[in-house]
Amino acid sequence: MALNPPLGNTSPEVLLDNAKRLDELVNGPAATVPDRADVPLDSWRQIMAMVAAVIIEAQNSITAIGLPFTTLAEAQAAADDGKIPVGAVAWVRSTDGSSLADEYMNVGGTLQATGRKMLSYDSLKNLMPLNDKTIFLASEPGGGDFPFAENYDRLGLDANNDVIFYWKGKDFTTLLKWYFPFVSTAEFNLNGMAVSDRNILDVEDKENIEVLSQVRLFKAMDSENYPFAESFDYIAKDSMENMMWAFRGDVYFNYMKCFYSEIDVAKLSVNGVSLDVNAILPTEDAQNLTRLSNASQFQDSSAFPFNPTAWTVFDKNRDVIFRVEDYWQALEDIKELQDELAQLSPQANPLLPFADVTSGYSQIFAYNSETGDQVQVTDGESNETAPRPDGADRIVWQSDRADPPPGALFYAQLPDMTPHAYIARKKIVGWGHSFINNGAFLNRLHALTGLPVYNFGLAGQTSDAIAARQGGAPAYYAPVGGVIPESGAVTLTPAVPGPCRSLAAPVDLSCRLAGVDGTFSWDGTNAKFTRKSAGDAVAVAVLVPLYVYPITTVNVSGSIPGGTLYEEHDECMNLIWPGRNNLNQTDLIMEGVDSMVNYVKNKGQKILLLAEFNSSAEPTGSTGFNQMTELNHRYQDKYPDYYCEIAGIDIRQNFINHANPASAGDMEDVAAGLTPRSLRYDPLHPSQQINGNGGSLTPELALDYGANVNATFTRDVFNDKRWL
Repeated sequence: MALNPPLGNTSPEVLLDNAKRLDELVNGPAATVPDRADVPLDSWRQIMAMVAAVIIEAQNSITAIGLPFTTLAEAQAAADDGKIPVGAVAWVRSTDGSSLADEYMNVGGTLQATGRKMLSYDSLKNLMPLNDKTIFLASEPGGGDFPFAENYDRLGLDANNDVIFYWKGKDFTTLLKWYFPFVSTAEFNLNGMAVSDRNILDVEDKENIEVLSQVRLFKAMDSENYPFAESFDYIAKDSMENMMWAFRGDVYFNYMKCFYSEIDVAKLSVNGVSLDVNAILPTEDAQNLTRLSNASQFQDSSAFPFNPTAWTVFDKNRDVIFRVEDYWQALEDIKELQDELAQLSPQANPLLPFADVTSGYSQIFAYNSETGDQVQVTDGESNETAPRPDGADRIVWQSDRADPPPGALFYAQLPDMTPHAYIARKKIVGWGHSFINNGAFLNRLHALTGLPVYNFGLAGQTSDAIAARQGGAPAYYAPVGGVIPESGAVTLTPAVPGPCRSLAAPVDLSCRLAGVDGTFSWDGTNAKFTRKSAGDAVAVAVLVPLYVYPITTVNVSGSIPGGTLYEEHDECMNLIWPGRNNLNQTDLIMEGVDSMVNYVKNKGQKILLLAEFNSSAEPTGSTGFNQMTELNHRYQDKYPDYYCEIAGIDIRQNFINHANPASAGDMEDVAAGLTPRSLRYDPLHPSQQINGNGGSLTPELALDYGANVNATFTRDVFNDKRWL
């Protein structure tokens, strides 16, 4: 700002000039007056006019936004004038009388209905008395205050918040007792059954039926509940639930002893055999032949046409229990077996192991005395010593390498002679579905054992996908067109999900196909392989195994983080929990379990196979319960040494044993063959904590959380096997 004279000058000319300017600013019209630097100043009247304009504009905007317009056209005109800014809302009087006003939003300059309405007094006055006595709650599906309740459109609650009625679609249900002096309706249903004058008995008939009902029990039996029983239309039972008689079509069955003074029938059959009255012996002849039968034993000579057996022993029912011919044949079989055994020579281990120094370190070599070949088994910066033959086709030695297995023992076996830990490493790895993937179980197992824990679980996966990721049963693929390109993705054949089957959420798996690193994905229709880095195109003429890199999926608190590659997982203490998500495929599940067990490399394997759980929709006798029971029995029968149990109690039964006796819900679940709800966070899964996300369905009654119950039991099984 350039002032001449400069600011602060006290000359009379400057003071006079300031006085004139002040007079114009205070007493002059609405205008601008330049100061000594020619910068315009607003006069007092100019300022008041500007303030008034702002107030009027604000009043117009507030009126436009807050109060209803008479018509939509009037509101649109206000929006066009800028009184309803873009993104703001206004109310317009309803034209049909269904509400007081309807809400509109300025979207890009055009008012559009939002669907919200301002209720009129007429809409509310009938509800006011109801509002004094009722609380209405609206719940979205799966959310709000009722995540496990049914979804109703409206609920009516009394003062104690008990449901007294609800609307669901067009159906209205009341839980109150209603009394009517008279009811007239086109249709009437009682417990879902239509009631009309056609199925209401006369009083006399009703009383007659009541008398019969007091001495007879009638039941209509659904044959689907008894798949191996006879199917009847109606059954009558006595007070002890014993069947007395039944109808099937027009056939009558009687299961009581009946006494008749006289009976006249056209036909008679006993056990399905028709009786010819002309063939019935007189009483005297029948008695005579009965005495002969009691004192004699008759056999048809056709049973021994050539007397083929030299000596046969029968039991009291005339069943053969010994034939001398069978004994002679057994002797011949034994002689042949003895001759074969005599020709066998003991199998000797052809491997002659020794240690030799290479590049400053002791390494293991093995000479094959049968083939004359020699192979170097180890090659690294550790000392491998004390080799010896072991079994028929392997060698064992000790190593000073870091992070050794128990005893620092390693072995290699024909034909590949790849070194592996001889005894399972004291590390825990978990392969399986959501029971493994839900982190609390393995978090607690690490805390209880102090051992490193690797979580390879994926929620939603089926047994075959788990086995494919673990390596026991890899999926086989080839690129469509027979070539993995130099870069990018290629569709694979066959179009099956393989290791990505039945995932709870899509996952790209790091993998190797035909020696090329990349990722495998499944989009629901196509399997795809994407190269990790560019390189030469690779021809693949046949299906080859897809190797999925064993990378942990979940952080284990205080131990191994998610995203960790650990290819020695097959030399550790393995937890396998594979079959819940395809219970109806028990053969496929067992094939996967077999492959996973065989893939674990240790000679001293430490494997636990954990029993599957049933959901709350699978009580005793249901299809799901039976499938679960069959599968767990097959686990136990095939792998009794690996089945996770103590003294006949497996992990599922132990879970049930931790129900809260003071919880009626838990006791109801246990009686139905279900796992207790206080230890679950949904119909199936063990709770991850007592309260909060993944917490108990009934936290106020939970004595523990489900994942901790399972982890503690698994730790106890480890101790029972002396693995810790």
